[in-house]
Amino acid sequence: MNRKYRTVLIVDDCLEDRETYRRYLLRDVNYEYTILEAELGAEGLSLWQQYQPDGMLLDYLLPDIDGLEFLMQLQAQKQSKYLPVVIVTGQGDESVAVQVMKAGASDYLIKRRMTAEELRLAINSAIDKAKLHVELQESEERLKLALEAAIMGTWEWNIQTNHLICSELVAPILDLPDGVCLSNYKNLLALIHIEDKEAVNKAIVTAIQMKSKYQVEFRTLRLDGTFNWVEARGKVYYDIKGQPLRLIGTFMDISKSKQAQQEQQRLLKLEEAARAEAEKANRIKDDFLAILSHELRSPLNPILGWATMLLKKHNLDAARTTEALKIIERNARLQSQLIEDLLDVSRILRGKLNLEAKPVNLIDVISSALETVKLAAEVKAISLKFLILEPDLDLSLHSVNSDINSDINSDINSDIYPNVHQNMEQKSSFYSSPNLNLTYKVIEIVNSITGLWNIENEIEEPKYYVLGDVSRLQQIVWNLLSNAVKFTPNGGAVEVKLEPVGNFLKIAVHDTGKGISPEFLPHVFEYFRQADSATTRKFGGLGLGLAIVWQLVELHGGTIQVESSGEEQGATFTVMLTRIPENFDKNKSGNKAELPNNHLNLQGIQILLVDDDEDSLNFIKFVLEEDGAIVTAVPSAFDALKILANFQPDILVSDIGMPGMDGYALLRQIRSWQPEAGGEIPAVALTAYAGEIDKRQSFAVGFQTYLTKPVEPENLVNVVAELAGCQYDSQFAVRSTQLK
Repeated sequence: MNRKYRTVLIVDDCLEDRETYRRYLLRDVNYEYTILEAELGAEGLSLWQQYQPDGMLLDYLLPDIDGLEFLMQLQAQKQSKYLPVVIVTGQGDESVAVQVMKAGASDYLIKRRMTAEELRLAINSAIDKAKLHVELQESEERLKLALEAAIMGTWEWNIQTNHLICSELVAPILDLPDGVCLSNYKNLLALIHIEDKEAVNKAIVTAIQMKSKYQVEFRTLRLDGTFNWVEARGKVYYDIKGQPLRLIGTFMDISKSKQAQQEQQRLLKLEEAARAEAEKANRIKDDFLAILSHELRSPLNPILGWATMLLKKHNLDAARTTEALKIIERNARLQSQLIEDLLDVSRILRGKLNLEAKPVNLIDVISSALETVKLAAEVKAISLKFLILEPDLDLSLHSVNSDINSDINSDINSDIYPNVHQNMEQKSSFYSSPNLNLTYKVIEIVNSITGLWNIENEIEEPKYYVLGDVSRLQQIVWNLLSNAVKFTPNGGAVEVKLEPVGNFLKIAVHDTGKGISPEFLPHVFEYFRQADSATTRKFGGLGLGLAIVWQLVELHGGTIQVESSGEEQGATFTVMLTRIPENFDKNKSGNKAELPNNHLNLQGIQILLVDDDEDSLNFIKFVLEEDGAIVTAVPSAFDALKILANFQPDILVSDIGMPGMDGYALLRQIRSWQPEAGGEIPAVALTAYAGEIDKRQSFAVGFQTYLTKPVEPENLVNVVAELAGCQYDSQFAVRSTQLK
């Protein structure tokens, strides 16, 4: 994407604020900025005059001048009342906001409430509006010059004789062919555009009848097929009896002025559209920020409340304590998911969301997603169905046991496979009613019973494989299912269908929930859009899930659409993904959903843990020691270097963002050492910075792996266990960077 270049002047006496604005602007993915800075108003005015920047961020209270005086002096310099200036202030005074807007400022932001997105939107909107105003002024000047330079011809029509006389300038104005003469009024009307002819004739007839002047504009057809705009003015003269004698008038070529007017109207419409779009974006942004604040704060209430109760009330029984901990965990995970959604949106908008494509079995993907929403569905007594539509499937099972060949529900030899019926009942009771599609039961039995692998061959599972990122595909299905459960009332139903359709696999998620109104249906997949954004809304969420789903489906080369007959009529989301040819090697897929290994033993592994946050340090130390590791925990990179001078651990686990020396600098120094001095210690990066750039930088300095906070204990233990037995490869960082 080609970014546009813009110059922005920042006038603020606070260095920290200037650095913040600079950082916000330099993260803009749409524009590349040259940034000028000034501490004082006089310096800012001088820089404006010298460099003529596109826009300005102006602190309202400067040591030498206030914002109003600055704006007045700037108007005198610029000789325009439209200034691409955004006022920033630490005080939210509405009267000040009104004054600066009247003085020509484009927008007004309060420092303590301002976000990076708000600042970028405000400054770019100010620049765009100022440019439109300049174009309008230039258009008006062109119109004025066009009128002054207009050619004017005269004509006279003898009404009594119908004879018409024209000056020599009329021919070029009307673009008359050589030798053509306007001898009468009928000849004149013949030249006029058919859509304007009636208006011209009416104006002249009315002037004759009312004894008044006339003025009318019309088009004539040029020889090259284009139109010429002409303005006609005139007056009718009468005899002593009041009878009309003659009409004397002028023709003026106004084509250039018309073009200027049309251009002016076009620019006005563009400005109005830009203003409307900016206002719409602001409304959506404000709604989103209000929802974001609510959704991020809501989980904090039960987390802080129950945590306080657990700390202060020592007489809670075991059941209440367990319930409190479950509530804390559930709400913490909810908050973590909200943050992950925001990060996904950021990655998508910056084109930084990468997929690890492998052959993936959609049966496993859907099954895992159903398992995730199972509890929420049970709480609301919502029935879940999973149907695999495969009408041509051959269900004969003779390849496993000659006695098993008619009805899988009754003929499976329970003496040979005693657990078959039990497993089948568990699966079908969870996912569906007893009359669930038989194909799915067969597949579930295959996945549940050792020794029935030949059945899988007859089911031809490759029909259900796509090439994709298994975690992102699970995210797609989980989002659709969790939405369906959330918006379906108690006692409702949610059904998932998986069906081969030609070269595609179709996933359809249908619910009997609240449905979607026809007005909102076109906006379902837009960012930050919700059918109900009011404070009284019934359902939570940021309005990002379906937008992320749409992007993930697109990244997989698929399509997604939604159907709903209206409110309270339910909804159906349909995803189409390209199937993998059935002759692919499915042994390469490695996509089966596996639970983390909870029985890993880190016994005897020496770990150096570095984190400046005391709570994180103690928690991670506890997790690792619970699995047998010997952990040395320190709160800074400097302390870590002191420890490493006399001690070489098996693994280094380090936070990235730390005061004084961060995790990057720590590992750079370690990697500069000789191997025997510990320069090749395997290292794990822990960070709350979850961007793709942060991940690449971690690999570049020599971290073998990267975990984003909040850290899942199982993931941490798995990573440490994996690294504990590996040797550090000095080329790892280079390879990782290239792969990214």
